[in-house]
Amino acid sequence: MAFVVQPYLFEPPAGVYTFDWRSSSDEEEQTVDPRASDRKRESPARSTLDAKLQDLGLNDVTPDTAAVSARLHFTGTPTQPIVPPIFHSSTYILDKVEDFLGCLKDGGSIYSRLSNTTTEAAEAAINALEQGAGSLVYSSGMGAVSAIFFAFLKTGDHVVCQNPVYSGTMDLLKQFSKKYNIEVTWVKAGCPAEDYKKNVKANTKLLIGETPCNPEMSILDLKAFGELSKSLDNVLTMVDGTFASPYLQNILSYGIDLAMHSCTKYMGGHSDLIAGCITTRTLDQWKLLKKAQGSVGACLSPHDASLLLRGLKTLPLRMKKHSENALKIAEFLEKHPK
Repeated sequence: MAFVVQPYLFEPPAGVYTFDWRSSSDEEEQTVDPRASDRKRESPARSTLDAKLQDLGLNDVTPDTAAVSARLHFTGTPTQPIVPPIFHSSTYILDKVEDFLGCLKDGGSIYSRLSNTTTEAAEAAINALEQGAGSLVYSSGMGAVSAIFFAFLKTGDHVVCQNPVYSGTMDLLKQFSKKYNIEVTWVKAGCPAEDYKKNVKANTKLLIGETPCNPEMSILDLKAFGELSKSLDNVLTMVDGTFASPYLQNILSYGIDLAMHSCTKYMGGHSDLIAGCITTRTLDQWKLLKKAQGSVGACLSPHDASLLLRGLKTLPLRMKKHSENALKIAEFLEKHPK
């Protein structure tokens, strides 16, 4: 039985893995600007399954379907596994040097810090939910936040971030500010998008929001924040949507560049894994994050990726029930005399 390294039922755009993982020169890196205006206005990629269903005259894939549809594909057998197998291997055998060089260029499995088939299946499922250009999974939510900072910020840059934001994000941003001379302006959580805009300067590179906010539950106007994102050619926007999950809000659809989640909470759903994820609007943003992921090493283990895939299958059911329960509690408290 031959194995095909293709975890995507919902496939990323053509060329998503045709990226040279080897180190490039500063001049080469400068040619990939994730904040360039033409790239910021790219639409998120549509899934292959979406296109097939449209050909049949059916509606777009629902989040309920997307959550259960990522799987692996085998050739040489009439049957296919419904649940992606766990590939625990740290390294992979290649027959020829040419195969090794091809994997370096095209993203095939060599070493699980760089790529692993099980974790790529989890990324496929998340990207199907988010409808982005590509997703990446990390060993924690803070691993995902760190990847964004390492990939897109440098000394002298300016960041506008809501306050409060998740405490780990706030602490890390303060550390970056001190160690790498990155300027930070804080705006009130839940403030109008105009408050972000008023603080944008020539060296501003990143706007950070979170909705609902942990812990105070303030809400960011995603529509207004997305419109601001589309109007700023050289500034990236990211939103932490952990408390709502991709099932209840689709961050990228508003024009925001990066959707980040701690998968430890609702996406995993069973309190038995630590994980994080990022989904990007453009392929260039995905490439830079993928390179940073391999360099920093905050990769998700195959076992935890399998647990995450299991949790995603019940995400729609769980989020509906969470919402019903929350409404009942709110109605009770609204009528309570105290």
